[in-house]
Amino acid sequence: MAKVQALHQFLRGEFDAEAGNGFARLKHVPDTHVRHFLDYYNSLNAGDQDALADAATLWGMFRLAGEAASEYRKSLKPHPAWEKWAHEMVMGCGRDPHYYYSVPLLRTCVAQAKIDRAKGKPPSVPSELENYAASIRSVKAPELRKQVRTVLRSLLGARPSKLDSSPRQSVLLSLA
Repeated sequence: MAKVQALHQFLRGEFDAEAGNGFARLKHVPDTHVRHFLDYYNSLNAGDQDALADAATLWGMFRLAGEAASEYRKSLKPHPAWEKWAHEMVMGCGRDPHYYYSVPLLRTCVAQAKIDRAKGKPPSVPSELENYAASIRSVKAPELRKQVRTVLRSLLGARPSKLDSSPRQSVLLSLA
């Protein structure tokens, strides 16, 4: 139990240090959920930020400690700040809710709306979200690579070049 609590204290110290630096490292993580968490955290008052930091580091401790934390986990009630964050993740209340939805999640919203209509059920997906989701066009990897090459060529003068002669040739964009 003491080691598990020490892990939580360590994680909380790291979180507080990162928060003190304005999340300088985390802001560079290219992940929608990280961006959503930071936006949500920054929208809270100091007391709620403290509660969410505690909840987030408890969650991290449980994930890292695994079985060692199972008895500790049983003794805790669900953390209200973590429950609010879970609601925020689903509902996206702090900002335009579409801002944090991934393309696969948006496809799921469209599919769910179609299922609801086919079953004659009331819609579980708001019509605004369904319309937004239906307007998104996903891009396949080859098309994305082509667009990235074009942009890098126009911005940096980069051009594709082969890295090796293996059957699966790798391509590197080298600067001219």
